Amino acid sequence: PAVLLLADEGGSVVVPIESSGVTEIYGLDVADGYVYAASHNYLGVVDARVPADARVVFEWVPPGSTGNPASVVVVDGVGYVGAGWDGLYVFDLADPARPALLGHWVSPDWVIDVAVAGTVAYVSLGDTGVAAVDFADPASPRLLGSLELGGFASPIALGGDRLFVGLADGAGTAGGVVVVDVSDPGSP
Repeated sequence: PAVLLLADEGGSVVVPIESSGVTEIYGLDVADGYVYAASHNYLGVVDARVPADARVVFEWVPPGSTGNPASVVVVDGVGYVGAGWDGLYVFDLADPARPALLGHWVSPDWVIDVAVAGTVAYVSLGDTGVAAVDFADPASPRLLGSLELGGFASPIALGGDRLFVGLADGAGTAGGVVVVDVSDPGSP
């Protein structure tokens, strides 16, 4: 099984993730004492407010179970989960032990990574490039714009009006970083 290692000044605690098939963690985010862990067809929420008593309080498998939820990002009480070939899911995390599904965007390619600004989620989509998706109405997300990059778009980071996209070539080796102007999300 996969494990999370939590550490504070009192030492460290190992939290086992014992869900079937979870052998490694691909993405992590932390908010308000909870750890959000994404793995192959899996999202787990760990209550780590008291590290010595950390435990998994929620587990979820994407309905499509077709790809790796390789990413999870939490912004202002909302969780964005990249579920591989099954698209991007958005959850209300008012109660992290009982996330409520707000919406789902069906992507044209594998969702690799996610960055969020306001109600816009930027996603890297492997060979397809990057896309900007508006979640102002999470039940009806809409594609604002997209951009092909000529490489395999993988990790992304947002800095102001710039989206930094790590590229890999077809063989999976490093391909550099592309900087995308997202001052107009409809036309990256």
